[in-house]
Amino acid sequence: METIFQQMESVMTVWIDLTWVGAALSLLWVVFRTMKQRKVKGKGLKTLIYTLTMAVLVMACTSTTKDDIKEETALFHQDASYSNKLDEIKQKYPNFSYAYIPTDSGNIKTVKGDYKVAVDEVDDLEDEHKYIKYLEEKYDERVQRRDLSNDLVSSPARPKKNYPALFELLDANIERPAEAEERNIGGTVFVEFILSENGEITDVEASESIYFTTDYKLQQEFDTKAIEAIKSTEGHWTVAKDSVGNAVPMKIEIPITFPEN
Repeated sequence: METIFQQMESVMTVWIDLTWVGAALSLLWVVFRTMKQRKVKGKGLKTLIYTLTMAVLVMACTSTTKDDIKEETALFHQDASYSNKLDEIKQKYPNFSYAYIPTDSGNIKTVKGDYKVAVDEVDDLEDEHKYIKYLEEKYDERVQRRDLSNDLVSSPARPKKNYPALFELLDANIERPAEAEERNIGGTVFVEFILSENGEITDVEASESIYFTTDYKLQQEFDTKAIEAIKSTEGHWTVAKDSVGNAVPMKIEIPITFPEN
């Protein structure tokens, strides 16, 4: 997996470097042609200034693109590395499980408050600390991805009232799967979505789910109920704004908890 991403990064880097070379050669050609024709005054001078300005803009854009590609590729590397490490954990501890526990001061920062990672069925204390760190890094990676998506946001989107009121609304409208109700099963689903510049909720998906059951069908039902709950909040948001006050889309993640009775 990492090899593929490394190859992709190399190809994109070469392409961007060639773009730099092309821009530089074009600039040199224009300067040479202008000087040769001795049109360094009047209209010729304006042309030269315009060309230099455009060349600088092109180089600035390609430099930003190159940095963005490197940052996104680094996230791909993190994702592949995390998957490998999690596989190692599951092989060593087949009954391994984890949960996010609400706390006053935790490394998992959400709009609902802080959480800490709790790991179960891991005998070795050193391994437990190691796995907690892996899980925290995975969450941080999602935060980084959202930050990349929200680079135009200056004033973040927010509930029209406040987040406590939004979570009261969610608690009132959320419906736990019937089987989970009967078996007293709970869980937490992290739902990621985009609040468009028009206030519409789109691209809703379960980005991470933690259930107290291994029943796949029931897990899917939890995801579906959580997604439906988030969709029901459309119209209860103030959209994000950019630095000049224009409405822009923003990616948001919210934890939805299905408590046990």
